[in-house]
Amino acid sequence: MRRHLEQLRRLTTVGYVVLEGRRRPGRRATPVELLVIGPGGLFLVDGRDLHEPTIDDGLLWSGGVDVTEQIYALADLGQTLEADLVLIGLSPNEVHPVVVLDAGAPLDELVDSVRIVDTDSVARVILSHGQRWPADLVEQVVGRCEELFSVRGEVAVEVGRTDADRPAPDPALDVALVESMLASPVDEWTVQLHPALAALVRRSFDGPARIYGPAGVGKTTVGLHRAAYLARLDPRERVLVTSLGEVLPAALARRFAALAPDAADRVDFMTVHDVAARILEARGSSVRADAARAITAFNRAWNRVGRDALGASNLPVTYWQEEVGAVVRGRGLTDLEAYLALDRVGRSYPITDAQRRSVWDLHGAYADELEAAGVTDWAGLVLCAEEALRDQPFGTVPGERTVTSLIVDEAQDLSCSQARLLRTVAGGGPGSLLLLDDGQQSIYPGGYSLAEAGIVIANRSIALETSFRRDDATTGASGGEVVRWHGAPSDVMTAVVDRVRGVVAGIGTNYGDVAVLSPTAGGARVAAAALVAAGLPVRRLADIEHEAGAPVDAVSVGTTRSARGLEFEQVLLWGFPAETSVLDGAVPEATREASERARRELSVGSTRARDGLWIATTVAS
Repeated sequence: MRRHLEQLRRLTTVGYVVLEGRRRPGRRATPVELLVIGPGGLFLVDGRDLHEPTIDDGLLWSGGVDVTEQIYALADLGQTLEADLVLIGLSPNEVHPVVVLDAGAPLDELVDSVRIVDTDSVARVILSHGQRWPADLVEQVVGRCEELFSVRGEVAVEVGRTDADRPAPDPALDVALVESMLASPVDEWTVQLHPALAALVRRSFDGPARIYGPAGVGKTTVGLHRAAYLARLDPRERVLVTSLGEVLPAALARRFAALAPDAADRVDFMTVHDVAARILEARGSSVRADAARAITAFNRAWNRVGRDALGASNLPVTYWQEEVGAVVRGRGLTDLEAYLALDRVGRSYPITDAQRRSVWDLHGAYADELEAAGVTDWAGLVLCAEEALRDQPFGTVPGERTVTSLIVDEAQDLSCSQARLLRTVAGGGPGSLLLLDDGQQSIYPGGYSLAEAGIVIANRSIALETSFRRDDATTGASGGEVVRWHGAPSDVMTAVVDRVRGVVAGIGTNYGDVAVLSPTAGGARVAAAALVAAGLPVRRLADIEHEAGAPVDAVSVGTTRSARGLEFEQVLLWGFPAETSVLDGAVPEATREASERARRELSVGSTRARDGLWIATTVAS
C-alpha cells in the first residue's frame, strides 16, 4: 500500500497539503491515515489491505465476506467534518472520503458516500477535481483541520533513500499533474456558501420542507448543492430536480455539471410536464398535450356554450379561459358542488353561483372538444398522469426508478394538481420533497394552499431574507444601475440595439451576459429580429435545453416567463404596458387581477439582472 502515499505526496507540487498520522476528533480518537487538502477539495484518505476486494450491489467484499461496515467510520468522519466546515461557509460537497485498495486492476466506485479507488489511480482521481479552491481557502481549511486532528505520535520522515527505493516513473500521473494546473477555476458559488446556506444543504427534514424568500437569497443554490449532497450520500439514491418552466431545468443541469460532475448521472433535471409525460409513456398511454389544438378546442367550446352565458360580463374571454384551466382543471375538480363551494384563492374578482354553473358547463364542453380532437392540454396531461399512478404507483413499472429526493424550483408556479403529482412521485419518505419558492413572483392565475395538495409542511418552512447578489439592480443599491427609457413605439428597437451595444462596448459585458426580455413571445421575436438585423449574435432562451458544451456568447432573447430562475449581468425589458409599474385605484376591478400579475411579471424580469437593468416604456406620439 506504500505506492499511494508516494503518489499523494507528489500532489504537494501543485498546491496540495498532505497531513499524515492524525487522530480524528471526538471521544473515539481513531487514526486517520491522510488528509489531502488542495485546489480540488478536501479528501479523507484511508488505505486498506483487503484480500481479493470486490464491489457488488453497493457493498464492499473481501474474499467473499461483506466488509462494508469497515468504511462506515470514514463516512461518519466525513459528515463530522462537513458539519464543522459549514461554519466557515464550505459546501458539504467539498469533503470526500476515499478508501484506497490494492485491487490489482483499475477501480473507481462509490459505496455509501465513500469513493473506493485502486492504489494506482488515487492521485489522478483527486486531481480530476480540477481547480475548485483558491489558495486562501486551502490555507483556511488546512488551519482548521490542524486544529481538529491531533498528531498521532511522531510522523516518520525517511532520509537517505536509495534510487531503488524511489517510486517508479508514472507518466499518467505526470500528465494529470499538468492538466490539474491548467484546469479552469470554477465559480465561487460551487464551493463556498454563506454558513446559513451551507447548513441548509445538509439539514435533515422529517417530512416535506419549504425554503422561500425573494430573488437573490440563494434558494436555487441551496437546491443544487442539496441535490449533489443527497446523490453523494448514497450512490443508489435518485434525485429529481424539476420546475414548471421549459428553460430552467436545462439551465440548472448546466450549473449542476459545474458543481458536481461526478454526481451528474444520479440527478435528473426535467420540467413538470416532462415528468407527467414520462409517467404516461412508461404505462403505455398515448395521451399527448397539444397547446395549439387545445386553444382551438376552447374557442369551439366558448362559441358553443360560453359566449351566451358569460360573454355579457365585463370580464374578457381570457378570464374565463383561465378559470377553466387554472381553477377547475388546475385542481382536478370532478363535480359541480365542489366548485360551487370552492374558495377561489388567487382570483380577486368575485363571480356568482350562476356564473360558476356556466363555467362548469364550459369546462365540460371544453373537455368534450379535447376528446374529439384526440389531445389534451397541459393541465389534462398532469391529471392523466395522476390517474395513471393510482393504477400503477410510481416506480413499479419496468425501467422506472424510484425517486428518493425531489426538489422543486420556482414552486410558486405550480398548480394544485401539479404539486399533488410531484408529492406522489416523491413518496412519503423523510425529506423526500423540498419546495423552493418566492410567492411574490407568482405570475400564473389562481392559487391554492399546500394542504389542498396534500403537502403538510408543519415546522419545516424556512425563510431566507439576506440577498447575496453582488449588485441589486432592481433598487440601484450597491452600484446596480436602473435606466428607464421612454419613447415612441417606432424607436424602441433602435434603443434596444443601442443599449446592447453600449453595455458590451462601454462596460465590457459579454454578449452571453445580456438578456432582452418581453412579456410575450411576439415581443421576443421582434427583439430577436432587430438584434439579428443589427448584426448582433442572438440565441433564443427556449434553445438552451438543446445546446451542448460551453454556453453560447450571444444575447439571450425570450419571454420573462422563460427566464425564470436565470440571471444575467445586464437585462433589457420591453413590451410591458405603461401602467404595469403603477397600480392604483384607477385600474378597473375587472382587470385588477391581470394587472397585478403583469406587475409581478415585471418584477420577475427585473430580478433577473445582477448589475444593470434597462426598462423601455413606449408612449403615443
